[in-house]
Amino acid sequence: MLRFLYLTDTHFGAEPGAGWMLQPRCPAELLEPLIDGLARWLATSDVDFVLHGGDVIEAGRADQIALAMGLLRRLGKPVRVCLGNHDLLEADSMARWRTADGFLPSGQPNYVIQRPEAVIVVIAHHWNAIDPPYQWALDGPQVPVIDATQMDMLVRAIKRAEAPGRPAILLLHSPVVRFPHDGSRPDPMIEPHNTELLDALLALAHRYASLRVLLAGHSHVNRIAKVRDLTVVATAAFGESPFEARLVSVDDGGIITIETPCFAELLGFDVPYDRERSFAQGDPSDRECILR
Repeated sequence: MLRFLYLTDTHFGAEPGAGWMLQPRCPAELLEPLIDGLARWLATSDVDFVLHGGDVIEAGRADQIALAMGLLRRLGKPVRVCLGNHDLLEADSMARWRTADGFLPSGQPNYVIQRPEAVIVVIAHHWNAIDPPYQWALDGPQVPVIDATQMDMLVRAIKRAEAPGRPAILLLHSPVVRFPHDGSRPDPMIEPHNTELLDALLALAHRYASLRVLLAGHSHVNRIAKVRDLTVVATAAFGESPFEARLVSVDDGGIITIETPCFAELLGFDVPYDRERSFAQGDPSDRECILR
């Protein structure tokens, strides 16, 4: 059994009340207790590792990367990162992340986690254009773009999963489709950020049954949507109340179970919450699913 915790959009280093958010951001005085509480929960769980879906930090600066490294190392489990747009705001952000020991395997932003139960492909996609690579300009377009080398890595990983019948899980920061921030439901017609990329991923999922799930962040909402042969799982910001994540399990038969632990509840934290934006936490169908 493979079990990992997927969390995203912590935005470490953001100023209180500043920046875009859907729910109140974790108060500064509660940040370390939240991380330490999560570490205690992980210590009593059978979680193998933690995957962070991106926007680890707010502004891609060296001091924020150091802050994130210190906090995430306190979790007591291996942590791997998929870099998001806020992580890559500075011209030297990627170079600094490459030296963040352990968070990017061998310093590579694109990598594959091979397990007997599943293959996980992590890709730090580009933003709107491949040149310059990776870097996002503040308030610039947030269109996900995958280059030919990244696509080739994905296809090769899917093929390796296909032969023994293992599921392949793709992790991108962007869900590639838009999930509205007003609580409305776009299903069944979901507007893509990048039609060409979405079509390519859907074609792969149609051709290879192993490609089952796209895990993503960026939207700050919990949504699980079936887009033809691919299940897109967007996840609310862990850095915002009520501090939710995804617990992903893959059994030896390739069945994927997704649950949504709420850490404000699990840790007994009394935090502000905007009930007018409770849509960020999703309906019951956005919080649990089983993919066979």
